[in-house]
Amino acid sequence: MSPDPPNPIHRRVDAVAAPRSGPLPIDWLLLLAVLGLVACSIVAVGEATANDVEGDPRYYVYRQGAYALIGLVLMALLTRMDYTRLRELKYGFYAGMIGLIVLVIAVGSTTYNQCRAEYSNGGPELDLVAPGGGGDDDPGENDHDAAACRPGDTGRFVFQETFTAGVRSFGLTRGYEGTSMATPHVSATAALLIASRRLGRRPSPGAVERRMEATARDIGARGVDGRYGAGLLSARAALAP
Repeated sequence: MSPDPPNPIHRRVDAVAAPRSGPLPIDWLLLLAVLGLVACSIVAVGEATANDVEGDPRYYVYRQGAYALIGLVLMALLTRMDYTRLRELKYGFYAGMIGLIVLVIAVGSTTYNQCRAEYSNGGPELDLVAPGGGGDDDPGENDHDAAACRPGDTGRFVFQETFTAGVRSFGLTRGYEGTSMATPHVSATAALLIASRRLGRRPSPGAVERRMEATARDIGARGVDGRYGAGLLSARAALAP
């Protein structure tokens, strides 16, 4: 009997599993695109922060350039790595990513009517909510939603102050909506808590989160719930003595 012909699938699997030798080939077009983005970011940082540090208009430019250089060095080092060995560490990576998710503040969005927005997700992982605009969600089974939520009503705009015509133009915009609009409220309140030293010189991330949750205005079902988390963010209450 003649031996079975070699299976091309097995040959392909063996080729994929074979360890790589030498650095990865470089995609020069992609590398040029990355360098272009780095250069644009440095220029943008330079224009936006030219007056932030008296006597040193390039203070943040130098730091941004240093970070870019460190990133390029790390990129060059990674090209020498045999990435096939990362498969042996996949469960460690999964556990690390899940652990990092626990450290993130999960922010939901409310409308002008202080109802959960129709696009906003909920659940036991939700920490708190902040204004994000848009239309009202269907009301939950609680007195607050019964009075506040008007499904199908787009409501009024929640104005957001952000960049308008460029990095040197800052003002109120209209028509923006989303959890991307709600999250900056939480980030700004956290920054104010740290800068004001309301919680001490170096508060832990957990302390900042607990303060915002403890001072949030309870809406929806009483206490922490899956629609609004700990409640609606209140920067004034969080910063109060």
